[in-house]
Amino acid sequence: MHLAEPDEREAYRILDFALRTGEILLSGGAGAVDVTATTIALAQACGLRSVVSEVTFTSITLSYVRAPDVAPVTSVRLVQQRTPDYTRVTEIHNLVDDLVEQRITPATAMARLDEVAHRRHPYPRWVVTAFRALLAAAVAGLLGAGVLVTGIAFATTVVVDRATGALSARRLPDFYANAVGAAIATTVAVAVMVADLDVRPSLIVASGIVLLLPGVTLVGSVQDAISGFLLTASARAFEVFVLTAGIISGVAAVLSVADRFGVALTVTTQPAGQLGDVPVQALAATVAAAAAAGASYAPRRALPIAGLAGLLAWGRSEHSARPGSTRRCPPEGRRCCSARAPTCSPTTRRRRR
Repeated sequence: MHLAEPDEREAYRILDFALRTGEILLSGGAGAVDVTATTIALAQACGLRSVVSEVTFTSITLSYVRAPDVAPVTSVRLVQQRTPDYTRVTEIHNLVDDLVEQRITPATAMARLDEVAHRRHPYPRWVVTAFRALLAAAVAGLLGAGVLVTGIAFATTVVVDRATGALSARRLPDFYANAVGAAIATTVAVAVMVADLDVRPSLIVASGIVLLLPGVTLVGSVQDAISGFLLTASARAFEVFVLTAGIISGVAAVLSVADRFGVALTVTTQPAGQLGDVPVQALAATVAAAAAAGASYAPRRALPIAGLAGLLAWGRSEHSARPGSTRRCPPEGRRCCSARAPTCSPTTRRRRR
């Protein structure tokens, strides 16, 4: 289908449509390469043939080159908030596919974009908090925590999530929100230590800061680096460093105060608890993966798939870490050996007579 060249006003309208789409993708956790390809595809589907897209960490720029001797039409949009929402990202990808395949008109696509942009998140805020608390409790179970520590991790994560959410709503930088959240989890661990409960306080800290870890940002940084968007990859990597530094600062601050008050800080590496058996750990791995997907506003149909993926990944890692598992050895006349005997012994070769 051949589309006539739009005038300048219509070009600005199409560029704004593509920029709004790219903003939802970039803020929802998509990589720079996906945002670039999507914005260009949308502009071309709406009649703008020569479009240049530039994506940085906080902005998207589109330029429509009308002719070599005419100034291009350029529009810029800033991405101020970044909240992973894979339901919106999925809906945007479906919208783009329908428009590019000419199953809908540009006007219908713009109307659908308005609906997606103004639609609320698929889960209420308290459901997301429950997902994050389930993630922390499942991680505690995977680390060998008992019932008491698992319950404490669940309750602590609820407090951390509500506190960091309130700070983010007040536009406080994520560095300070992560520091406060890590300080809350560490304070609970120190209180458990003071109470002299027969638990591992380190598990409370580890499970309490799981939701603060910038996993989505780290994955996006690696994806952008592989795709050649080194500027965006560097910005994402530095954000990972800053957010991690906030977590470390919160933990270190509370431990320093506790040490000044004479609290004995001990770390044990002995596994503890009653949830270390294989069936419960398999369930914990499934719940952790599904809860992590739900905390990122993944579509409901994707939650069972995410849980199954987590179960398979845990099963593979459990099989590899099992003492009786085998590994491959160098092929030069050596046989496979077990994890208990890490060195391979040469085979005895019989000469043929």
